[in-house]
Amino acid sequence: MTKISCLGPPGTWSEIAARCYDSQAEPILVKSFREAVSACEEDRADLCVIPLENSVEGPVSYAMDLLLDSSLQIVAERILPIRHALLSASNLIRRVYSHPQAIAQCRGTLIRLYPDAEIVELNSTSEGAKLALSELGSAVIGSPSMSRIYGLSIVRDNVCDYEQNLTRFVVLGKDSHLKLAANKTTISFLLRSDGPGALVQALSIFSRKGINLSMVFSRPEKKNPGIYRFFIDAQRRLDDPDMSASILELTALSAEVTVKGTYPGSSWKNPDLCK
Repeated sequence: MTKISCLGPPGTWSEIAARCYDSQAEPILVKSFREAVSACEEDRADLCVIPLENSVEGPVSYAMDLLLDSSLQIVAERILPIRHALLSASNLIRRVYSHPQAIAQCRGTLIRLYPDAEIVELNSTSEGAKLALSELGSAVIGSPSMSRIYGLSIVRDNVCDYEQNLTRFVVLGKDSHLKLAANKTTISFLLRSDGPGALVQALSIFSRKGINLSMVFSRPEKKNPGIYRFFIDAQRRLDDPDMSASILELTALSAEVTVKGTYPGSSWKNPDLCK
């Protein structure tokens, strides 16, 4: 049986994404995104799942850095509609717990509905669920399935600031074999020069070949302030002749180019619907 490491506890959106990718797999629930990646790198799991991008909050920077620092490859992705519920054992809400990403996606609604409530960030929604169960007036933001798992009542079934709240999860693994259905490639690169037009010149390579870039994002080089590494998602498989030629041209302009995976892409317009 395939083992997939992902952020726990049971009922997190990361676990839901892992089951969406492979409903027969065994989830290995861990305490952090870093531990999820490490479990796969150290062969304690065959694959791992981390969130990479949200339609409201944008790229998940910490996950981007993990992807950059790891030798694991993106082998698949799932884009899921996220519907955060507010769960509690109390009717009067004075304090709300959750993971920082969930709070960021719901902060406006929480302030509007519970202006006097204290909002507390935790690394674990499991801890938040236990506190919501034991503390009078406390609640947790999580998936609706946490109601069944932890015995909490759903106070409000959707507290997201935006009705359309989608998160892109990537499945990482050591298998870099090209998938037959691959139609998307993720690349990171570090330019040789940060002079005027350097980034435009790099991105124009793909435009000239008719390759659409669906995401462009930068992350700072931690040991070299003022220097940035770029991520791009190109809507083409790696072995496409135009894609291969584009990477060669990009390599000539760059100090470093790394292909982070070529895989079947999901759609923001038609997100994955998982049972």
